[in-house]
Amino acid sequence: MSSTNLRARLKEIQQQISTLEAQMASLRSEEEAVARELAAIVYPVLTLPNDVVSEIFIQYVHGVPKSSPLGLLWVCRSWREVALFTCRLWTRLWRFGDELEQHTVDALTLWLAHSGNLPFDLGASLPLMPWNDADAFFDLLSQHSSRIRELDLLSWGTHPSPIILARSFPRLEKLTIATSDGVDSIPMPHLDAPNLRQVDLECYPLEPCKAALPWAQLTALSLQSDLYSCWEILSCTSNLEVLTMHAEDQGSRSIPGSSSLTLPRLHTICLDPEDRGITSDILLHLTLPALNDFTFWLVPSSEPLFTALVDRSGCSLRKLHL
Repeated sequence: MSSTNLRARLKEIQQQISTLEAQMASLRSEEEAVARELAAIVYPVLTLPNDVVSEIFIQYVHGVPKSSPLGLLWVCRSWREVALFTCRLWTRLWRFGDELEQHTVDALTLWLAHSGNLPFDLGASLPLMPWNDADAFFDLLSQHSSRIRELDLLSWGTHPSPIILARSFPRLEKLTIATSDGVDSIPMPHLDAPNLRQVDLECYPLEPCKAALPWAQLTALSLQSDLYSCWEILSCTSNLEVLTMHAEDQGSRSIPGSSSLTLPRLHTICLDPEDRGITSDILLHLTLPALNDFTFWLVPSSEPLFTALVDRSGCSLRKLHL
C-alpha cells in the first residue's frame, strides 16, 4: 500500500475514533443524568421504620412452610441489615435430602447465632452413610437443646441419635422421628421434655421409643408402625386428645382379645385410609367417650366395629369422614 493510501486510511480511522468518543461522551452524560434521576426516586418500602420492615419479613418467611430468610439478604444493603438483626427470622431451619451434607453445620451455626436465645425449630434428615460434619452437627444440637421447640428427624442410617447426646429439652413441644426402610430403630434414652405435647413417630419397631418418651403428658400423637406396637404406645397415653394412626401390618403379636383401653379425652381420631382397614381392628378394644371427629377407611369388616365403638363409648359424633 502506498504512502498516500496509508495516510487516507489513517485519517478515516481517526475520524471514526472521534465519532465514537463523541458517542461515548454523550452516553456518559446520559448515564449520569439517569443515575441522578434514579437516586432521587424514593421507594416507599425504604421509608418504613425498621421494626415494621422486620415484621413484614417475619410474616413473609413464617407464612411459607420451611422457607428461608436468605433471599432477603441479597435485595439491598438496608434489607440485609434488617434481616440479620431480626432474630425471629432465624428461628426455623429445615434441611432434608441431599442438601444435608452440603454446608448444614455452617447453616445451623448461622441460624443459631442470629436467632439469639429464642425457641428454635429444626428439621433434618440424617444421611445413610456417616458424613464428615456429623459430630459437629450433633454437638451443636446438644449445646442448644434447651432452645429446641420443634425437632423433626429423619434417620437414613444407624449412627447415634442426637437425642442420646442431649437428653434434656425443656422447651420441646413437638417431636417427629422417622426411620427409613432397613433401619431397625433409633436408640433413645429417657427424654426429659416437660413441655412436649405432640409426637409423630414412623419407626420400626417402636419399642425403643416406648421407654424414652413422656407419653402420659401428650395431647397429640401420630403413629405409623405395626398394629401391636401402636396399641402398646396408646396404652401409655392417658391424656391424648388427637390421634392419627397408620398400621403397615398386624405385627408379630396380636392384641389380646380381652384387652380394653379407655382414653377419656380423645376427641379426634384418624385411622389412615391407606392401610385398607388394618388399623380399624383396634376399635374393638377402645372406649372413647369424648370422641366427636372420626376419620377411617370403611370396609365391611370394620362397620360393626365402628358401631360397637360408638355404642360402647356413648359419644356424640359431630364429624364423620368415611
